[in-house]
Amino acid sequence: MYDWFGRPGVTILVYPNTARTPQNTADPPLPLPPCADPLSLYDFYGWQTPPMVEAVGKADPEYRMRWLAFNRNEMEAAEIKNGRLAMLGITGFAFQEAFWGTPVVDQTPILFTPLWQLLFSGRY
Repeated sequence: MYDWFGRPGVTILVYPNTARTPQNTADPPLPLPPCADPLSLYDFYGWQTPPMVEAVGKADPEYRMRWLAFNRNEMEAAEIKNGRLAMLGITGFAFQEAFWGTPVVDQTPILFTPLWQLLFSGRY
């Protein structure tokens, strides 16, 4: 496991209870460190509140907090799924290079060309 700066093993020492095991699943999860979400995107789904939920949330602050917690969990799951998809994509690039014997950059140059060159070159 890596910490936020890419050093192996430090995260386990700083946040020892982050690994979930069958013995401690009843414990509440630890809050994320402040640098985990610098743009506050984890609450993005909570911003898209339907009118009825917003009305109930104004009347009941506990309901609003449950709504935000649910949406934070949804965002965390989406982040994990996108990370897994990215890992599959880069693994596909590795298999493609191994199969064809040439770098992916040479096989698909349009994916590795800056956008301004694509828009203004007239080639694509």
